[in-house]
Amino acid sequence: MTILHEVAAKKIVPLLRGVLVHELYSRGFSQRKIAYLLGVTQPQVYKYLSKPIDEYYHKALELRLDTDRLKYYVKLLADTLAQDSSEKYVLLVNSIVQELTLAYLCREHKEMRELCRTGRISDPYLEYYRERVERIVSRYRIESLVPEVGINIVYTPVKPRSPVDVIGLTGRIIKAGNRALIVGEPMYGGSRHLSRVLIMAAKYNNRRRVAMNTAYVRRVESLKRIYRVEYCGPHSSINEFWESLEKVLTRSPDIVADLGGYGLEPVVYILANSFEDLENALKHIASDRD
Repeated sequence: MTILHEVAAKKIVPLLRGVLVHELYSRGFSQRKIAYLLGVTQPQVYKYLSKPIDEYYHKALELRLDTDRLKYYVKLLADTLAQDSSEKYVLLVNSIVQELTLAYLCREHKEMRELCRTGRISDPYLEYYRERVERIVSRYRIESLVPEVGINIVYTPVKPRSPVDVIGLTGRIIKAGNRALIVGEPMYGGSRHLSRVLIMAAKYNNRRRVAMNTAYVRRVESLKRIYRVEYCGPHSSINEFWESLEKVLTRSPDIVADLGGYGLEPVVYILANSFEDLENALKHIASDRD
């Protein structure tokens, strides 16, 4: 019988901790400080550092884990520790360990299918996010709004300073037949791209707490009757996208119609102060869908 916590303790935690120790050390943290932050001994930190970081990533590949996602998770954890936010670190590391453990088990062990379907870490903000996203998917015909990249929705209970403050799906909302399907679990830092959009929006309007991307709405011009709509793009590169998006966000729009560009699909970003505001916007955007 496969036990979730045994797999986490033997395979996932040592791997995650090893990469995190290397990340903190590369940022200038002393071995003593790292030991204090992670609740381990200094000799243990030395032992983690004695192995090249490539060995940890090689092990991740052996477990068939996504190394890019692992790097992203480690950066989130290091950022959280750098902010001296111990409570958020505990929530985040537990969420990440569960995510990586289930990713491994759901591929390797058939008997874990039910846990893979229902397993979750309980946190009031995560549960609130989960309920609101499930409500949106069940109440509104957003399957007609799903772009090729899928939909994500992000939420922050406070003005965000970094992705660790922003909850998003580890996967996406996709179109499956004639309905929308939620893939992945809510997690702090769950969406790199959309989290950054919300953080940037909140920089110029500190009431912004929710963001969502949808397929491009051709008649978005008509939404100007109700919302502040701005256009962005097309872009020749991802760097140009972020530069032009920030210029647009200085005007505090409710909706950004992004025309896409090289390697970027045209999409619409909805920026809201609450989930209620997001739902109101969805009613108008869905009715305007071509």
